[in-house]
Amino acid sequence: MMGMNKFNVLAIDDEPDVLKILQIILERAGFGVITAETADKGLRQAKEGLIHIILLDIRMPVRDGFDLLEELKRDEKTKDIPVIMLTGEKEIRDFERGHVLGISDYITKPFRQDLLLQRIRRAIYYSIKKDEFDEPGGLP
Repeated sequence: MMGMNKFNVLAIDDEPDVLKILQIILERAGFGVITAETADKGLRQAKEGLIHIILLDIRMPVRDGFDLLEELKRDEKTKDIPVIMLTGEKEIRDFERGHVLGISDYITKPFRQDLLLQRIRRAIYYSIKKDEFDEPGGLP
């Protein structure tokens, strides 16, 4: 269940074990966590819930993470949610494609817990600062 005073993370990955590990790490760190095992379920969750950041696996059956990322960035309701891509590969083309599509960061699997939390916090921080900058009367 998502708490009112928590930042909520949506984790989308086709591997249930990865989702369980993410849920444990994130809940222990104080985040609210929602999980989805398919891109389509993840898209529904992103549109329906109060989501502050999305962790998105690149390689999933049926519909990959890049396809979902493109749809998230086109949708008015989800376009500003920071996305961190999860990948088991270190393909430079994937890094480039992700940045062109507007991701906040990448994390390779298996990931280090401290690095994962650091990158999530940084992406949320920059998202909040961007909102302050974009507000009328915000930064000059």
